[in-house]
Amino acid sequence: MDSVKVNDWVSDEILKFPHPHHVKYEMFLDKGGKKYQNLLEML
Repeated sequence: MDSVKVNDWVSDEILKFPHPHHVKYEMFLDKGGKKYQNLLEML
């Protein structure tokens, strides 16, 4: 995600604030069709 990298750079270099942590989630369905989320990774 290029926009995330650019926004992080702006936050760090121009605004002088640490950029936020980014987390990816993926939505899954269980056998009954109920939704649940799974934490994939920290960026």
